[in-house]
Amino acid sequence: GGALAYLKHDSMGPDGDAALTIFNPGAAQNVTLDLSSLPASLIDGSVVPIDLLALDANDAAAATSALPPLTPSWTVKMGAGKMRLVAGFGLGVFAPRAGKKGSCVADDAYSKRSGASTLQACFLECAANDQCENVLLDASQYQSIYFTEAPPAAVCILLGAIADPAAACTDGDNTLVTALLDGRPQ
Repeated sequence: GGALAYLKHDSMGPDGDAALTIFNPGAAQNVTLDLSSLPASLIDGSVVPIDLLALDANDAAAATSALPPLTPSWTVKMGAGKMRLVAGFGLGVFAPRAGKKGSCVADDAYSKRSGASTLQACFLECAANDQCENVLLDASQYQSIYFTEAPPAAVCILLGAIADPAAACTDGDNTLVTALLDGRPQ
């Protein structure tokens, strides 16, 4: 017990790279992570991540052979006092669209209030939802907080496709973010 894991996601791009940092401060053990909130395509057993700390210029295959494919309940062997930086997968880019919006109606009318309380959780929920192509971030709870305060829980709405935000959205203080699950266009 006692291992720590942290998911880092470069949600602004260009490719939406993600990584897991795993630290085992105690005795050697198997560490199991709940990855069920990641998109199904990442945890279906087809994605074999890379251990960046095991990379050797002469033997790049060793960095992947040490790790099992990602699954919803992913178990990795950890040595005593060891750390792993696990990468080689992405979670897509979530790029803010121009201008501030009030409310929006998706072209297909899909709209669902997220149950997530952080921006990362909102983005993960969108990435796992085939109907979600945009996220509307509610700015109202951020109007009068100070930089020394903990931010309030995020409020976000998952939306379907929006071809023309000017026609689909009213003006306001919120931010419309587009999900680019394959990264930014090159």
